[in-house]
Amino acid sequence: MASVTLETVQRQLEEVESEIDSAVTDLIQCIQTAEIVEDTGEQEAIQTNLAIVSELWVIKSAVQELESLESLGELSVAFSQLEDLKSRIQRFATEHPSALLIADLERRSATIGKRLREQLHEKWLNAVFVRQKEHAIELKLAVALETYETVRDFMPSLIEDFLITLSPLFEAIVDLQVREIFEDETSVELSQNSGYMDVVTLIDVVQTFVLAIGGVLADVPELQARIARRYGHNLVENLVHKSFPSLFPEESENLQAFRKDIEGVRGLEDVMLTEGWVKGHELSSFANSFDEQWNMSRHNHYLARLRKSLAGEYKVDSWDWDGEDWDGDDGDDADNLEEEPASKEKALDVFQAFLWETDLEVDFLLALFRALAPLFYRKHPMTLYVETMYILAEVSNAPARPKSLELTETFANQLLADILADNAASLDRELYAIKVDATYSPTAVKSIMDQLERIAQTSSSAGPQIREHVISQAVEQVVTYLIRSVEAIEDISETESINISTTLNGFRGCAAFFDNVAVSVPSWVKLQRLGSIVSGRLDDIADLAASGQLSDFSASELENLVTALFVDSNHRQQVLDLVYRVCE
Repeated sequence: MASVTLETVQRQLEEVESEIDSAVTDLIQCIQTAEIVEDTGEQEAIQTNLAIVSELWVIKSAVQELESLESLGELSVAFSQLEDLKSRIQRFATEHPSALLIADLERRSATIGKRLREQLHEKWLNAVFVRQKEHAIELKLAVALETYETVRDFMPSLIEDFLITLSPLFEAIVDLQVREIFEDETSVELSQNSGYMDVVTLIDVVQTFVLAIGGVLADVPELQARIARRYGHNLVENLVHKSFPSLFPEESENLQAFRKDIEGVRGLEDVMLTEGWVKGHELSSFANSFDEQWNMSRHNHYLARLRKSLAGEYKVDSWDWDGEDWDGDDGDDADNLEEEPASKEKALDVFQAFLWETDLEVDFLLALFRALAPLFYRKHPMTLYVETMYILAEVSNAPARPKSLELTETFANQLLADILADNAASLDRELYAIKVDATYSPTAVKSIMDQLERIAQTSSSAGPQIREHVISQAVEQVVTYLIRSVEAIEDISETESINISTTLNGFRGCAAFFDNVAVSVPSWVKLQRLGSIVSGRLDDIADLAASGQLSDFSASELENLVTALFVDSNHRQQVLDLVYRVCE
């Protein structure tokens, strides 16, 4: 859309004010020169004209006041006054549908509204941002409470976009790339200078970062709370399962000093609880179970060395039972050979034979399986997951220690988590090619549908429950991406509307993966309603809202969609009024 310059806005305002002044002057002159008449109809006409004159003067004053607020930078009050002005113009148009200047007044208020949004957008981007510097990342948080509340009330998508940009900061911390934190009144800087990293430094970095954000945002506690809710739990999870274990000592002689240092997480936890970043006690639990965590890490370390040694000594492909050809040679004795069982059954038979016919301990067998199985099934993670769950069922009554079974269950759960993560990553790459607001790309849609089909087929061997869990997460990811993409568009032309509808319809085939897609995929119904909104008329949207079928959308989401899809008009405002009545 063409940009609106200050000169254009001022010229339009002068034209509207000139027309209002002219109309008011003509009406007053007509009233002053009119003779006193007994005709009731003519008297009523004069009274009507007086009412129009009075309302026009009020609207003119509101326009002037709005312009004054804008020039003073009082955006919060200006947005509120803008809503009042729109309501007043709408009421004037309803009461006097034949009056002149209605279209000009509506156009004028829309122009001022767009200009206010542009100013607020620029003000927000100048106040809060993340900037990569040489060997450092700067987080700017120079936002006033009034500005934040205005953005929250009138342009909430800006806050969500900002929260997404914070991800690299937390990734740098848990990846041990940050050595120091510096803060001033309006910003926090993460120093990425290389150097030795230990657990004390890491704890200090995290604690300083948490306190720094709380300090800089002391006047905007709601924004600080949103950052804490978004990243607090994941930060702790990454510290416990990734950052701290990577700093574990390799030799037992250094264990005592590290055990003392890791106690510092208790103080960090107190700070994060006070600042609202966490609710539980995962950090202190980690400190309590440190000896067990260290033993497990050493165990996994030596098993990894065993796997690496085996991988270097043997060709892994010759161990791949899942792809092995068990038929006999084509020689003379081939017909005399008994038919070997299927590869999957053979693998399980071998394990069961070890389990019940040898003196080996079950715990050792499970540890050996966890160490070697990734070599055999490295290209077939879902098959490995199925085999692991089968083995757990087989040994459920065997003399195995609970901890050994727990480790194997954790091994299986991690396999499934990795499968879901790989599916999500591959879908992300495919979804990047889809531009729902541009030219429709059947190739991109087909590529994603093919990917979903492969995921469904691959997970079918795990049984119906796991298959539905895996494919539902994949489809939910696609559906959520489509919804967010459409909702992020501010202006949608008729051609773009058709392209969006075509793209959304291209994913209707996802329903075939489920018995009841609405139950399996929480956002499915919302996607269908989104398609109805994009392809429908204002009356269709009003009917959907009145019947309660748009309950998955907030009133602000619906306002953004309707505003993007339809030009400003009395009818659009009536639909928006209805949306706010039934959806809030």
